[in-house]
Amino acid sequence: MSMDLTVRVVHRDAETASAVVAVTGELDACNQERVESTLRRLIAGDVLHVLVDAATMTFCDISGMRMLARAHRELRDRGGELVIIAHEAVHKLGQLMWPAPSPSCPAVFLACEQRPGAPAGARHTSILRGLGRRSGPRRERNAADGALPGSIAPDPVQERRVLLERRSVLERSARLREEMQAERGRMLAQAETTCAILAEVHERLADMHAIIEARRASAPFTAPFPDPAKPPGASLPAALVVPVRSPLTCDGHSHLEVADRLRDRRTPFEGYLR
Repeated sequence: MSMDLTVRVVHRDAETASAVVAVTGELDACNQERVESTLRRLIAGDVLHVLVDAATMTFCDISGMRMLARAHRELRDRGGELVIIAHEAVHKLGQLMWPAPSPSCPAVFLACEQRPGAPAGARHTSILRGLGRRSGPRRERNAADGALPGSIAPDPVQERRVLLERRSVLERSARLREEMQAERGRMLAQAETTCAILAEVHERLADMHAIIEARRASAPFTAPFPDPAKPPGASLPAALVVPVRSPLTCDGHSHLEVADRLRDRRTPFEGYLR
């Protein structure tokens, strides 16, 4: 069971359309609606810039972080943003989920109390004061605004590692796409060849049926019990004459229909392979 969660709006400024929401405890899928409802009320009240003070929120799961990202995107669409001042554990989760800056993800800063040697004081005053004026990429904003509480200086080594990993993923995706296209081409060619072979087989079966029908039409009638009084080749009474029946349950017409259907199926494969 998750720890009790406390959500309070500790500051709201109508002039700058900004607000500070303090969250204490543990945030998870079971209680995230409390934070989400508070944020929705602020957004409905024309608040554009929200600072979530989560310095005393000791735990947050992925669903809670995704909820904060949804609120950030909604504010972003209105010209605002959401910024998070987080506990060390929550800050690490934010770094794992959003390793590179993105307009669709909120900025997550480490709280002053969690940084070694950080001076005591208000956690969010300077950040809130500049929320409505900042624009551009997040890392550029941090450099322009100076030392913000909880801000993290960009690490060139980490940025290069992220870029290399992203490039590796894109290259691997391109290779997989090429392999899938090649495999798709082989499967389509095989399907076209199979349809052509099956159509030819059914056409040959139709020819065999025609030969069988021609021979059956020219074959003499036979009697089930030969009459010893009649010489060979003499005509028999109609009651003793029975036709020769074919044991086959198919005919040439059915095979030609199947062949036509197979050739119709082959046509789309030819179009894909061009």
